[in-house]
Amino acid sequence: MGYMTTQELMDLYGVSWFKMDEATANSLIDSKGSAIATITGTLSSVIGFDGQGKAKQFNGSSQYIRLGTRVLPLGKKSIRFKIKAPIGTTYRMLINNGDWGDGTKYGDCIYLDSSGQLHWVMVNGISSLANSFYFNSDIRVDDDKWHDILLTWDGTTGDGAVKMYIDDMYNPHKTTTSGGLQTTTQFYNLIIGTTPSNMGAYLFTGILDEIEIYNKDILLVPPPVSKILLSSGDKYYSAPAVKISDVNAIPIMTSNTAPSGVASASSINTTNFQPYLAFNQTNLTTNDAWISASGATNAWIEYRFPSPRAIARYKITCRSSGEGSAPKSWSFMASNDGVNWIVLDEKSNVTEWLASETREFIFINTQSYSHYRLHVKEVFTTGFVVIAKLEMYEFLGGYTLYDLPKTSESEFLKYGSDNIVPNEILDKLKSIKNSIATLGSGKIFEHTIDMSKRQLYKITLG
Repeated sequence: MGYMTTQELMDLYGVSWFKMDEATANSLIDSKGSAIATITGTLSSVIGFDGQGKAKQFNGSSQYIRLGTRVLPLGKKSIRFKIKAPIGTTYRMLINNGDWGDGTKYGDCIYLDSSGQLHWVMVNGISSLANSFYFNSDIRVDDDKWHDILLTWDGTTGDGAVKMYIDDMYNPHKTTTSGGLQTTTQFYNLIIGTTPSNMGAYLFTGILDEIEIYNKDILLVPPPVSKILLSSGDKYYSAPAVKISDVNAIPIMTSNTAPSGVASASSINTTNFQPYLAFNQTNLTTNDAWISASGATNAWIEYRFPSPRAIARYKITCRSSGEGSAPKSWSFMASNDGVNWIVLDEKSNVTEWLASETREFIFINTQSYSHYRLHVKEVFTTGFVVIAKLEMYEFLGGYTLYDLPKTSESEFLKYGSDNIVPNEILDKLKSIKNSIATLGSGKIFEHTIDMSKRQLYKITLG
């Protein structure tokens, strides 16, 4: 199986595809099959995985989804979904058509345990607590971050035939062997967000997106690699994309000064809404946030690193309700002394936020500073500012023009550009030297522009 898009996989092996993009939060459409959903409680629509589309948010107290059929195929299957869940201390059901606590209620059970680990159980229906396979992740996935989950089984008892992928879709996080086959129809119709044997128990708290069901153990393959070089005369050049860390540079703060650095703000609403609550990397309740003083809609929140960092991206998360207090216009600023500030990024009159929505902002910055400040100048409707989460990410490299050997495959793949960014400022030049003389099995596509006959304003590659 070579590289295929989700749509291509669905066309070949799809059973059901719940995209969660419905305009009405309390409806669920099967984009592939014909499964009909009944929703209990009023779900919320929030921004989806990777900032794309919408997703369904479950409150953990009264919301779940019932399907009219088993949906999950017997035997070989793949189940893929995106999940974002806050840290919890109870069992939380995700996708089930069996009873994980009663082996006579055969079917598949996918859930989070009290330690935040993901479990997949195939109950065999022979006796109480008897399972064909039962395995769990080695990490917790309820860390208030998005995770991409893929569970596959080829339907056999072969070694390692059951696989669990977490975020890395090309290398299994864990494998196990099934102790038996699945030949009897599952006991229950599919339930999302609770257990089918006791609906309303073990309710899920968090967000689900893009639930995909297949009748095959799919094996995902990375997309083909394409690289772009620029040439002038007998010289080849490349300007690889800017690299920014995916890890939040600010530690999980437990106070304004612990474990390191200093969180501060222009004001606080009460002592319950300290600045560090925007840096504790959670958004569990409406009170899990920094809130400025009443009447202070022009306010700032700041984090001071123990040593200077070059920040080139930041994320703001709106609290779980009260979107009117989210920032509408602001400046993201930096300083090395807390007195003299430089504006790195500015936004004015942004669109209204959804509950728990996270937005990402990238800007050009290669300089290191110790102080970074979000200065909110305007909110939407309330008389104070609320920031549930503020995250910052370091610049790792880029803004460099590479002078490459003409026929070096290794340097072509290493330094070739994934895309050409218009108007990007390059402030470094590096010459790469080696003795590799031939290219491998890849293909080169070349286009020549006669610069003596026309003035060039823009190059578009597609």
